[in-house]
Amino acid sequence: MLVRLRDKQGAIVEPAAFMSAAMRYQMLPDIDRAVVTRAFKQLHAHFSDHPDSSLNVSINLSGPTICEPQFLEFMLEALAEYRIDGSRLVLEMTEAAAAANMERVQKFMRRLGAEGVRFALDDFGTGVNSLSYLKSLDIGTIKLDGSYVRDIERNTRSEALVRAIVQLADGMGIVTVAEYVETQAIRKRLTQLRVQFRQGFAIARPAPLADVLASLGEQISSPIAHAS
Repeated sequence: MLVRLRDKQGAIVEPAAFMSAAMRYQMLPDIDRAVVTRAFKQLHAHFSDHPDSSLNVSINLSGPTICEPQFLEFMLEALAEYRIDGSRLVLEMTEAAAAANMERVQKFMRRLGAEGVRFALDDFGTGVNSLSYLKSLDIGTIKLDGSYVRDIERNTRSEALVRAIVQLADGMGIVTVAEYVETQAIRKRLTQLRVQFRQGFAIARPAPLADVLASLGEQISSPIAHAS
């Protein structure tokens, strides 16, 4: 899930234009609640209409949100209210969020993990304690930071780092995702390096969730037409 706002004229406002203000005025937990609620409402409708759908969804959470004591109860209540199977959900956090309050983050992950929710470490490799988080936290997915991916075709060190991270993740049973996959050449090289999933413009452009769910619904309803 990617967060965007619309201004009074209906134009899309990118996060760079509003997230710093949201942080300054301590609004990140409010934004995360709004994202979860809106997403769960749409997902509930999708799974009600298409119970055999295999859709999984990832939602980013900020450090202040995860460390807020009331947010855990909010998540548990939202999962129950909208009847969302926890195994469909991946919650993404940055290394900075994990470092903010390790004890509280571990509790948050244990409780939601009991509901089947999985967790991803975003922007992996940007912090000094990246490896220690893999030991301390029950992380199922790591997302390779775009700084390693963008120049992977021309920077041998970036390629070596990606290869090493993938080998480490494979050994720990952790899924790897590469961010900022913007060309087909980068996509191909990541496949050769055995990165399991890719994210970026070379895969697909961002689209409203309602449009994505409508497209998936059509595919599920007409599997023969989709296969052709």
